[in-house]
Amino acid sequence: MKRANFTVFLLLLLISNNIFSQCPGCITDMNFTVTPAEPALSPDTLPNGTALQPYDQDVSFYMPATFLHSSGFTLTLDEIEIIDVLGVPYGLHWQSSGTNNKFYPSSNPPTTEHGCAKFCGTPLIPGNYIITVMVKASVTYALGSTSQNSSFNIPITILPGSTGNTNFTIANPQGCAPINSTFINHNPNPGYTPTSQTTGFTYLWNFGNGNTTTLENPTSQSYFYAGNYPINYTCNIDTVGYYLTNVDITAIGCTDGYLGGDPEVYIEIWDGSNTKIYTTESSTITGTCPFNFPLNIKMVNPPYTIQVWDDDSPLDDDNCVNNNEGVYDFITLNLPSLTTFGSNTYIGTNSSLTISYTINKPVITFTSSDTIKVFPVPSQPVISFTPNDSVCSGDTIILTSSSTNNNQWYFNDTLIYGANSNKDTVYNTGIYKVVVTNTYGCSNVSLNKHITFVSNPPQPQLWSTKKDTIETNVPSTGFFIQWYRIAGTTTHLINGANQNTYIIDTSGGYFLIISNSFGCQYISDTLNMVYVNGIDINLFESTLNIYPNPASGIFTISFDNLYDISLITITNMLGQNLYNENVPANNIHFEKQIDVSSFPKGIYLIKLIGNNFNKTYKLSIN
Repeated sequence: MKRANFTVFLLLLLISNNIFSQCPGCITDMNFTVTPAEPALSPDTLPNGTALQPYDQDVSFYMPATFLHSSGFTLTLDEIEIIDVLGVPYGLHWQSSGTNNKFYPSSNPPTTEHGCAKFCGTPLIPGNYIITVMVKASVTYALGSTSQNSSFNIPITILPGSTGNTNFTIANPQGCAPINSTFINHNPNPGYTPTSQTTGFTYLWNFGNGNTTTLENPTSQSYFYAGNYPINYTCNIDTVGYYLTNVDITAIGCTDGYLGGDPEVYIEIWDGSNTKIYTTESSTITGTCPFNFPLNIKMVNPPYTIQVWDDDSPLDDDNCVNNNEGVYDFITLNLPSLTTFGSNTYIGTNSSLTISYTINKPVITFTSSDTIKVFPVPSQPVISFTPNDSVCSGDTIILTSSSTNNNQWYFNDTLIYGANSNKDTVYNTGIYKVVVTNTYGCSNVSLNKHITFVSNPPQPQLWSTKKDTIETNVPSTGFFIQWYRIAGTTTHLINGANQNTYIIDTSGGYFLIISNSFGCQYISDTLNMVYVNGIDINLFESTLNIYPNPASGIFTISFDNLYDISLITITNMLGQNLYNENVPANNIHFEKQIDVSSFPKGIYLIKLIGNNFNKTYKLSIN
């Protein structure tokens, strides 16, 4: 059992895909709860699956209608919805007890506080998988109601499976190229040592990949390319040796002599020690060829010979090679080669005697075939980008996968939900990659692509504290500054105007563009300036008073309105307007106390705007 937060507790329920009809209903453990109340699973970990083996597991979960969250708020769990599940191993399916995968814990507790899911199917491809789960949780708490979508990664391991037959088993018989398969022999040698007449336990494996072996326990085999590879296996158990099982006399050189009539034939078998080990002298066969002698003689002491006789009792018997008495002519019974198995018939001759003889080398043979299936892996996708892999903040970069279908994009190893076309528009600095998966469930991943969004320069502010001078908050180093002047509808670049102050010599609208080393720019607002002679502006400023300055609460501004000033504004250094004051028309002298006690400490700009007049003055607040 494991406790979880109000969204995490559903995650392990989702190790599957959404083919519900293939996974029958689950059984909920209605007695499963935790104290203090909080969402939890039982069991908290799903067992590993095995490829090609059926998988079936129920999971019960507890969803308390209300519980104390780690944030300190008491949450009412209104609804939990499973939105999507991605990256599930092929062959696994799931079904939850919630209608449309939605749960309403607070609707009718305690019944609605319980649920379950069944995981079943037959996983096909072994490997380590990262499943991404998309969930939506809706809760009510003291500050209102809220819903939030989240994604979570869950690893699951599908172990290599096996397939086989009575003679051998293949571990990891199918998968995405390349795969490595091992083979388990079901007919091991129990310790038998071959003799001069037996080969013992022998094996022949053909792995379908160009490799063969005679090892009892072969080494693992690699399969680098997609396809079906036939596996053929033969085991010969040769532990018995040779048996002489039959002799047929097809031509004979002896007769019954002066008595006439047919010969009375018998045979003698002699071993390599010149010992007679078998004779049919007591049961001769009278007649004409062929003569048949069924036998079952174990041939452990070669070479063996056969003598054929005509019983002429009471006289000496005739040897049937040349019909001579007292001559011990024979035919050698040659043994087959060591690896000649089963019954084989051979011909032996000596002069007028011809025989055929059968030697059986009994062997137990086991043969089996199987198949290894290797699925193709998509080509590694290649990421291209437009316009570049580094741009200014606020711009966009379009990433394009070389694969037109079955893409899934990731940002900093986190799946980007819904990003599954071959193009993805990105806005953030980080590492991007794309994974391509084919219909077999085999995937390939691109190389990581680092994307950079370069920070823009700070927003420049302009003000004028002298009759002909414009100042800015842009540092004099670290940025490139270019001043411009607007005259009517025409904008003029001011050559050589690259400092953080500029002295005007012509009326007009002035602005600057600030650039960093990467080329990212920020354009200031336009400051309208009136170029007047020194006497006029000095006359006005001789009447202008701003006091106290620095100010701490209330300050006073007063002036003779020589330029028909109509508006006073106060802004901070970020350009945010904090105060506006309209100056009455035809007011020859203006004076006003302004309360700035609520303003944070800092530098502020007082702007006086009038008829062909726009001047800015500094105000300090401490």
